[in-house]
Amino acid sequence: MMDIGRFLAAKTKPRTRDFPAPEGLKVFFEDPAQAAFQVRGLTGEELARVRAAVERNRDMQALVEKFFGGREERLSAMKDVLGLSPDSLPDDLARRITMVALGCASPELDEQAAARLFEVQPVFAYQLSDAILNLTGEGAALGE
Repeated sequence: MMDIGRFLAAKTKPRTRDFPAPEGLKVFFEDPAQAAFQVRGLTGEELARVRAAVERNRDMQALVEKFFGGREERLSAMKDVLGLSPDSLPDDLARRITMVALGCASPELDEQAAARLFEVQPVFAYQLSDAILNLTGEGAALGE
């Protein structure tokens, strides 16, 4: 039988993993010799936010089309400003950008910085997002 009280009282700590920064990013760190990214597993709420990012991406496209649908020139300009086009932000990328923004413990990245990371170091950014997903699947360390 599970001791629910003990389970609820147990301290938790997110699982983490460190990655050396790619050469091209080391110049942006205070100490390039120690340049690294630390990622962590996400909480359930954060995982829900990642999943909602796909819907937000789709909703933004629909909203812009609804407001500017009959005016092709304005619709095109607004999509460019917002970075929206059928091939500009695939669902998987929207999901991964949010995942890296939430799961990168050091340095802390917002969605704009995470999107830039995917632009300039796409393979490295995908490695970070894969590690975050794996750590999330392992769950938090309990009782440590």
